[in-house]
Amino acid sequence: MALHGRPLPERAAPAGYGALIDRYGLRVPLPPRLAGVATRHAPRSTEDWLLVTPRHAPEPTFRGHLEFALKWEGVNLGVLTALAEAASPAEFEAMVRATPTGRYARRAWFLFEWLTRRTLDLPDAAKVRAVPVVDPAQQYALASGAISSRHRVVDNLPGTPAFCPLVRRTAALDAVAARHLDERARAVVGRTHPDVVARAAAFLLLRDSRSSFDIEGERPSRQRATRWGQAIGQAGSRPLSLEEFERLQRIVIGDGRFVQLGLRTAGGFVGTHDRVTGEPIPDHISARADDLRDLVEGIVAYADRTVRGQMDPVIAAAATAFGFVYVHPFEDGNGRLHRWLIHHVLTAAGYNPPGVVFPVSAAILREIDTYKRVLESYSRPLLDCIDWRPTERGNVEVLNATAPYYRYFDATAHAEFLYRCVETTVDRDLPDEVAYLESYDTFGRRVQDVVDLPARQVDLLHQFLRQNGGRLSRRAREKEFAALRPEEVEEIEQRYADSLPTGRRGTTLPGADTDPTHDRSVDRRGVDPDVARPDVDEPPVPTVEQPPADGARAPREPSSPVVDRAAVLEMARKLATPVDVDALVATGVLRKRGAWYEVLDEERLPDHVNAQVREMRWEQRGNATPRQFIKIPRLSARAVRLYRQLSGEMAPPKRRR
Repeated sequence: MALHGRPLPERAAPAGYGALIDRYGLRVPLPPRLAGVATRHAPRSTEDWLLVTPRHAPEPTFRGHLEFALKWEGVNLGVLTALAEAASPAEFEAMVRATPTGRYARRAWFLFEWLTRRTLDLPDAAKVRAVPVVDPAQQYALASGAISSRHRVVDNLPGTPAFCPLVRRTAALDAVAARHLDERARAVVGRTHPDVVARAAAFLLLRDSRSSFDIEGERPSRQRATRWGQAIGQAGSRPLSLEEFERLQRIVIGDGRFVQLGLRTAGGFVGTHDRVTGEPIPDHISARADDLRDLVEGIVAYADRTVRGQMDPVIAAAATAFGFVYVHPFEDGNGRLHRWLIHHVLTAAGYNPPGVVFPVSAAILREIDTYKRVLESYSRPLLDCIDWRPTERGNVEVLNATAPYYRYFDATAHAEFLYRCVETTVDRDLPDEVAYLESYDTFGRRVQDVVDLPARQVDLLHQFLRQNGGRLSRRAREKEFAALRPEEVEEIEQRYADSLPTGRRGTTLPGADTDPTHDRSVDRRGVDPDVARPDVDEPPVPTVEQPPADGARAPREPSSPVVDRAAVLEMARKLATPVDVDALVATGVLRKRGAWYEVLDEERLPDHVNAQVREMRWEQRGNATPRQFIKIPRLSARAVRLYRQLSGEMAPPKRRR
């Protein structure tokens, strides 16, 4: 047996919301978990179905199934909204009159009037004990709420009728919430020097900004990424409003000449177009333009209400942010604003340590496939509930009323995903960044006991050692650090090994080279690594972290790094690709300035050009935007030969006997 295509795990009859959906033909996305009554007394529940024994079977009536739903499944505002339209008010009134002091009848009564803003023909409830509208043992709700004297219930709903997603309590959420990740993060910050915390916070902030653009498949200029990073750093410090969203959209878009800023005035969808007809093929259809203002104001109220009502901040952030991206109120920038909302809610609730932004976007980028599945868990079933037609301009026009679909949805999967991302940032990203900086500072102090080096040379030396497993390469000994004596090199290598965090000696440092979301163009100490980097003829080889066995001392001669052949081949390709400087000048990407080239449009600068740049400098006059200048060397014949050998176009040279 199945309900609307969802099979039951064993012989059972749908009950509660499932039975009401079927009886009244409600056009709503199926709840993630339905309930049913099994034929045997030891039924097996699943993630999709909650099965109860026959003795819990409800009466096969409107009242019986609605009471069963509220008791076993909690509050589902989407189904209740559709039910309030399909069933007559008399059915709700009869339910209350049958049990005027019943907890489920009073909750159903309140929810009908709250959702429809219509008043049932019923007298005020008697003086009985008020019960919460949302059972906190089943779903997340406000810690307290106002009492409705008419219904004798406590309104602990996290939102308003304009926007109110709900999250079910699950074993996974209870387990991660019990870890008190906010306290763990404060403990890391509390035992760390304030200077290190400030530097770690600055890097994590910019890293989150870049990761948010990476999720959208964009490569912003440094100035644009920095501006968005500053906006993320201000999250939670300004009141949320439609005007604030519009201000943030202007920051994230940058150039608004080709994008309509502000709320959409037409339909919206996420998807592709048919190559032949040009008609839209949507994966997600956004809210109607006529509903946007009310929905956005509802999102603003939800965020404020959950903070003041002391609801779990991560749960509130998930419901707020994913609700925003489903509404998709703007023509562009919705994804980054959706992730900014996560920071806003967490910061406004005081969840993260002061001045520290959890790099949630970096964690999302690492789990990008799961992130997409979570988004589609609601957007795909929603498509079946929306009537639409294509427009002449390749857009969609929604033909039915869809606002309730965006106001009320089950955000449980979204909350579980976000909690996993926050858990990763607290357990991994923040401690690793702090450990990296503390190790770097320790190395900087200890190397000065061996030889007096300028700070820039110390940084370059650290980069060489980090990339080569703690050993200074022959090329570095012969070129940049040719002045070092062999005994000094040996002592520096030992001090580098001693500076590594406990348990990581003989390995690469955490974060920098082992994390796929790390961008070397953003260095933690304010030094541009593209200016002082290893020679382009020797691209750094990616390594895989291999921690030593328990109790083992780090060897002085570390094992060879594990080579990522694809990464090496890609780097070799960049170094062997000719740079057509004349074309870049002609198209306005570069401007020749003597032996230098001024970068006019960094976003259009090909990646192989960045790989080959050997020298870079910045100029700034007054308050003007800094100007970037680069030198592009001649193409290296050695690099071309190396790429041809790696790609199989040329046989490697024979080794001499």
